[in-house]
Amino acid sequence: LLAFLTGETISTYLSSASKLAAVHTRLGALEHVFSALKDVQRGARGYVITGDTAFLAPYRTGDVEVMLQIGRLRDAEEDSQPESRRADSIVALIESELRAAHETVDQIRHGDPARAQETLKAGEAERAMDSLAKIVRHAAGEEEALLANFSFAAKIGLLDALTVLVIVFILNLAIIIAIFILLQRHITQQQRMAD
Repeated sequence: LLAFLTGETISTYLSSASKLAAVHTRLGALEHVFSALKDVQRGARGYVITGDTAFLAPYRTGDVEVMLQIGRLRDAEEDSQPESRRADSIVALIESELRAAHETVDQIRHGDPARAQETLKAGEAERAMDSLAKIVRHAAGEEEALLANFSFAAKIGLLDALTVLVIVFILNLAIIIAIFILLQRHITQQQRMAD
């Protein structure tokens, strides 16, 4: 019974700790993907405005980073609670933003700077980024709430595990003392019989 209780409390603690790690991973991925997407957008915007290919460096590295962080976000969501699964909706918006940035850069590359400038002036990218920023902030807030819940559950699980371990220790100590007392009585009785 004690082994079962100990196993269960430790299992609860480890499960909560695992959920905590997943929440931290999702939060980090959300922050990094949004930051990388801003780099892509700034690079594309700078290239469209100036025509300077130096702006394509943050555009390219941001593009790669967005893809890496999308992978991290999806991996961290595989084992998450259904209410915390929002990667698909966020990823769809991010991919839409990436396509828009790629199209704008491609318009310049294919000799249509007027259309690229027009797209830029329309401000759709800024509105989309503002909308995405709100969604990411909301998702981060939900993740923070999950983090607080899992952190509390992990602390309770650890406290339960420690309580069970202390009880097991005390019971083992009591058994050892009882055996010692019984052995001492037995030895004393053997000595009296021998005398």
